[in-house]
Amino acid sequence: MQALVPKGAFDIVETSQNCFPYIRTSYYSPLLKDRLELVVTSYHVANDDCGQDNALGMNEEDLKKREIDVIDIVNDELRGKDYEPEFDPTTQAVPLQSDWRKTTKPLMTAYKSIKCKVAIFGIQGKTEKYALSAVRNVFLKYHRKVYAWENEWKDLTMDDIRAMEESAKANLEKIRAAAKEEIRDWIL
Repeated sequence: MQALVPKGAFDIVETSQNCFPYIRTSYYSPLLKDRLELVVTSYHVANDDCGQDNALGMNEEDLKKREIDVIDIVNDELRGKDYEPEFDPTTQAVPLQSDWRKTTKPLMTAYKSIKCKVAIFGIQGKTEKYALSAVRNVFLKYHRKVYAWENEWKDLTMDDIRAMEESAKANLEKIRAAAKEEIRDWIL
């Protein structure tokens, strides 16, 4: 099997540029180069309830292609294993009501642009549609967690955050190394 699958076939590279409130993260396969790519551009705005038409400064061509999807951490439903009651924003220390976007202050809007490119004949359309749906679900699930974890992060300093980032990076490298070994063993 190893002879059929090129080295690095399952690798995905993540790059991120973080200049808060702007963040750009891209994922690609070194093997497939520019034929498989997912790019997420984010802009975070305080006290803004989705009121900006072009918060990310898209060009006219991208504006014509975009689909706007407002993700509501209270009213959008998570199903099955994705629903975790301990992260339900309606059950937190400060529970959010169904009209939370009108009644809650402060409020943060995360404008996001997701570009998905799968330039592989025969699977392009369905794969792109699936990827975008999966990304939406991830955003909903983890933005609910961010709200639930508010008491854990609201008093952090930038030094605290940088230390957490370094720890997360080290842990992620360990996980990646273990996953590569597991995949290599599975292929052999």
